[in-house]
Parts: sequence; C-alpha cells; structure tokens
Amino acid sequence: MGETVIERLGRNPGDAPAVVVPNGRLLSHRALLSGADHIAGQLTALGVRSGATAATVLTNGVAATQAYLGTLAVGRAAPLNPKLTVRELVEQLTGVDATLVLTTPARVAELAALPIDIPVFALEPLGQWS
Repeated sequence: MGETVIERLGRNPGDAPAVVVPNGRLLSHRALLSGADHIAGQLTALGVRSGATAATVLTNGVAATQAYLGTLAVGRAAPLNPKLTVRELVEQLTGVDATLVLTTPARVAELAALPIDIPVFALEPLGQWS
C-alpha cells in the first residue's frame, strides 16, 4: 500500500507552508501536523479506533483541516457541511454510521440535541500561524 497523507505531509520541511487561507495567512507543515496529531490523540482517548467514523461539523479553515487529518490518522473521516439542516445532519450522521461528532464549542449543545444518539465533542482551534 502507498504512503498515507499524513506520512507524505511529514516528509515536507517543517516550516514550509502547508495551508493558505483566504486572508493569505500561512500554516506550516509542522503546525498542521501538530494539530492533527493532537486531535488524533483526543480521538483515540475518546475510543475512536481503526474502522470507526468520526464526523466533523466545522466551517472551512485550519481547524477543519487539522480535524480531517487527525481523524484519518485513527479512523474514517466524515466532514459534514455545517449549513445542513437538522434533518440533513441526522441523515448524514446515520448514513456514515458516525461514532462521534467534532464541532465548535458554540455548536455542541445544538448538535447534542439532535434526535440521534451520537456523542458530540468540542474542538478547540489549533495551529500556529506563520
């Protein structure tokens, strides 16, 4: 099997830009992978294992990128559009058989109230901007 995305990113120079956001700020490979590793550790501590699916409900940005990579490192990733309706979120979460949901602290209560039995956890923004 070929190398994973995480392995390939790890081969790049640590301070080289990895992510550029619309305002032009840059996130280095080191910071991107550090955040992804941190999230992978949190997911492992929450019981996510290979084959399990962790859904993310995050707007596009550094936290979403780190969460996606961190999730891939330990299981399967299901990034969901934060603009989905309640009905659409329930359908998507059920369809991907999500083990848990990662979202922003502001949305934890809202997503925890969905009519579905999936634990919801807050993801704090990570990463150091160059």
